[in-house]
Amino acid sequence: MNEIIKPLKKLPEKFRLGGDYNITQYALIIGLLVKTDICVRNYNRSRDTSFTLSFLNSIGCVSERSATEIIIKSDSPIHIDDCAELEYEGGAVPLAQIVGYLAGRNICCSLKYANSINSDLVDLLVDTFSKYGVDLFHKAEIRQIYFRSSSESPIECKLSNALPYLKNCLLFYSLTCGQSISIKEKVVTENGFEIIIKYLGCNLSCEETKSEITIDPNDPRKKIRVVNFDYKRKIDLKKSAEIEGGEIIVPSDYHSLAAFILLAILKKKSLTVEDVYINDSMNRFIKFLKGFAADVELSNKKSKPPYTTNDLTVTGRKAKGRKLSGRTATALMELIPYISIAAAVGNNNTVIRDIAEYGTWQNNPFNEISSMLKNIGIKSGALEDGLVIEGKSDYQDDKYGPFVNKEIALAFYILILSETVKTTFKGFEIIVDNYPEIIETVQTAYDKQLLSKLT
Repeated sequence: MNEIIKPLKKLPEKFRLGGDYNITQYALIIGLLVKTDICVRNYNRSRDTSFTLSFLNSIGCVSERSATEIIIKSDSPIHIDDCAELEYEGGAVPLAQIVGYLAGRNICCSLKYANSINSDLVDLLVDTFSKYGVDLFHKAEIRQIYFRSSSESPIECKLSNALPYLKNCLLFYSLTCGQSISIKEKVVTENGFEIIIKYLGCNLSCEETKSEITIDPNDPRKKIRVVNFDYKRKIDLKKSAEIEGGEIIVPSDYHSLAAFILLAILKKKSLTVEDVYINDSMNRFIKFLKGFAADVELSNKKSKPPYTTNDLTVTGRKAKGRKLSGRTATALMELIPYISIAAAVGNNNTVIRDIAEYGTWQNNPFNEISSMLKNIGIKSGALEDGLVIEGKSDYQDDKYGPFVNKEIALAFYILILSETVKTTFKGFEIIVDNYPEIIETVQTAYDKQLLSKLT
């Protein structure tokens, strides 16, 4: 559908975000393995949550859903017929968990996945399992994954991929089949799933490597820092690890927070978001913003186990051109859409490199961002592992969309809200389906804006 989007002339002074997408999916699917019921509060209300529940129900999982919570029953009669043909219509995060679960069940079945998922990501999951003797097969042309009975054994692996899907998929496999697993990460990835299973009583250990100060062999007068490991973090899950149930209050949505930070940057204003969860990726983003386009202050720290929340105040300004590459680019990979939009209407050129994994996670994201920027008169080029963007404040604002990747769509929607005229958004259902809480927040701001005008 096409929607005429009105500009948001005045930012809300304070507001709260809905529940995080990733953590909601983690908490729901882990309900397949808990010993007692699990209650998920403040869950993310995107379409994928309904898809996840539909999949769980299709294999016998019993759930109860209200406006404020979802309960997954631990005594559900889970049953998957031999050679069953299953289907999941949602996104990559829950799909990775489901693949790990089905592989760990050691059964013969197949799983059809949605067109929105990049088949390269599925290849990555399947190829990794095959390397460790788990019998999976993927037919990308029909978007089908086949699972066969195979031997189960402990896994020791070293991962260099900067996306957390593979790690989480392997952890879920280990929890399902009861085998131990040891994962060494060359690049430290988002740990939301690990936090949840540890909170629910799982015997999981995480240890990050540290550098040591030693004498410089080339100059005994100097000391240098040396890292004696070829990995950044080690994760160990013991054999037959069990997970209790309980209550999880889902913290604020990661991408929604990034979107409103972008809105403050584009409007060059301040806004405050209450009770936000600052994960490792968001913490790195906040540090990056200081030299890029905004100042961020955290206050009112609260403990809401297993998470800690803060109130976040962001003050935006025109973005400076940056060269973003190496570890910094990898650490900020999931936030590339928001960084790209800020850079596009900022000063000078921005070059983003070394994020080839982002092209595995999303469907052709570099080309989508570049093409959409060109549509509004901003010069941009897609690279194999990133983007080149020529900042320009006087762009066209006629039409946007349609989009394939939801995070990219969200970033461009925020750009529309920052404008001064009404703009057409093609395929607006991608925002409605995936970010209903953002739509509600914006509508509330519209209402206050109208009320202020009337009075």
